[in-house]
Amino acid sequence: MAVIHYCLHRDGEPEFGADTARTTRPLPYPTATISEDGTQYQCHQCGGRKWDACGDECYLCEVTGWLDMPVGYECSPSPQDLVAFVAERGRPAADGDRVIAFEGTATSYRDGTRLLYYGIPTHVVESLPWKGFIARHLAS
Repeated sequence: MAVIHYCLHRDGEPEFGADTARTTRPLPYPTATISEDGTQYQCHQCGGRKWDACGDECYLCEVTGWLDMPVGYECSPSPQDLVAFVAERGRPAADGDRVIAFEGTATSYRDGTRLLYYGIPTHVVESLPWKGFIARHLAS
């Protein structure tokens, strides 16, 4: 059985697919400073200073102060986890936003107690408006 991942795809974002699978926030660092072009975020190891707390060159960012933005969509392993993720991020789904359930690869990250993912789709299983997704997957 294939593993299904759930992604909230915001209205106005580029067409959903493997070629456009980019995140807008680096998990598990959602408050990180993002570069102007959106391709990098400030290194969490050195805080962009290029040197660590001991005064050594930062090995993580290789003394650039920046890390490449991860490839993949922020996604969740279940409908319930996606709803919790969206609620915790403080940016509710809007009219025009869709939930896309897809098969593909995913890399997991810990964000406190929650396990979150970056996913790259290989096959779309279903695409539903947010309200339709809630009605189908979470209605009592």
